[in-house]
Amino acid sequence: MHAAIFGNPNPAQDVIDQYRVDLHVSAATPPTFIWHTADDQVVPAHNALLFAGALEANQVPFELHIFDTGVHGLALADETTEVDGQFVNQQSQIWIELALNWLDRQRQIHPLTAQINPQENAK
Repeated sequence: MHAAIFGNPNPAQDVIDQYRVDLHVSAATPPTFIWHTADDQVVPAHNALLFAGALEANQVPFELHIFDTGVHGLALADETTEVDGQFVNQQSQIWIELALNWLDRQRQIHPLTAQINPQENAK
């Protein structure tokens, strides 16, 4: 696993920690949607759990979904991002709908704060 990510099977712990997102969460971290697969052979699903735990500890809104199977790098998990028959995963394809629904809820909870100049709209 480490060789695939770091190019080195035994990277120093400080190098690993630079890439551990759970160690870089603060109250300033934006709301986060996370999805992962339980049998990912490159990044363990446990990392997603650690990230979600750090978000919770910092009171950052998040949603987490872990699907039981799927290779690392599924992207859209459909024919759009298909390569060599391994990146289509019907079970995981729903992540897009889940994410869009979550984004809609976030917009309702945290409406955009940008002010629109009514005089600009009158033009």
